[in-house]
Amino acid sequence: MFPIHTLNSNITNILQKILSANILGNIQNGLQPEIKFIDECSHISNVAEIKGNSHNAQVYLSSAYCQFLWLLDDIALKLIDFSIIQDECIKNNIEVVTYKKSTEYLIQNPEILNVLANRYGIDFNQYFEYLRRTVQLLERDEFERNIKKEWALAESLINSSRTICINDFNEIDFNGLYEQLVNSVYCFGVSFILLHELTHFAMGHLEKEEEMQDEENADFSAFWNLYNDLKDRELFSANIGILCALFSLLMLNPNMEEDEIHPKESDRIFYIFDQISEDNPKYSVLIIKLFAMWAEKFNIQEFPDINGYASESLKLIRDFMNNYKF
Repeated sequence: MFPIHTLNSNITNILQKILSANILGNIQNGLQPEIKFIDECSHISNVAEIKGNSHNAQVYLSSAYCQFLWLLDDIALKLIDFSIIQDECIKNNIEVVTYKKSTEYLIQNPEILNVLANRYGIDFNQYFEYLRRTVQLLERDEFERNIKKEWALAESLINSSRTICINDFNEIDFNGLYEQLVNSVYCFGVSFILLHELTHFAMGHLEKEEEMQDEENADFSAFWNLYNDLKDRELFSANIGILCALFSLLMLNPNMEEDEIHPKESDRIFYIFDQISEDNPKYSVLIIKLFAMWAEKFNIQEFPDINGYASESLKLIRDFMNNYKF
């Protein structure tokens, strides 16, 4: 099995908190409580689906996709944090190595960090955690080697001509400070996907021919179930996890080839983003960086220059995605 399954119990714990989804009620109505994993130690054949009818149904979830999503979360979040640090260093005319030394000094002298946090109105605990988590990104050569290795692992899961070596996946560290953040984001992303499939059962979608509106409703329901039942830092992680999960679908279908059932990947991303964009400015940064990563990875021609203000960049990206044709 892919090592990602060590986090399955964390996902179960999240789903137990989402009371508005009425998971137990749906199980009583015929939804099988166990998830059937497919694509064990193989390539991604499908992300997730629910099979059966309104009286007896089971969710099938790709193990390979779960491993892919975790890797993508890890790559994306680390690249975003690293690029933000780089931008700050350029803005303040300092080298990354100098920033790293300053960060290490503050970690070793938390009383000084506490003074700075009070002066600038920053939550000390969150900022201390952020510095401890991101300092590991600042060994540039090692950081770039790890990112390259993770991209190779992720690509091996989606390219059927590539060999999958489970031993390489077993070397992944799920317990580092940064990886603990990634674990949380990943688990909320998978919870969104499972709640999406549950909605198909709850709304009777299995009794008729699948329509695009069904997929949109499943996204809406899964998102609002999480949004309404979580709060504070859990809600923040959940929103990040949902956006990354939807972004992973774009990475699996980078040319946005249509199937007449699922909405365009960019439309799904922007629908969720539009619900939460005012909650925290970090969501805008995330969206901009994710689309830029997609454009760079797949050499998307004429992708807009997004070095301006966030609002301008988002408008350029939205217009580009609305008109993008492979």
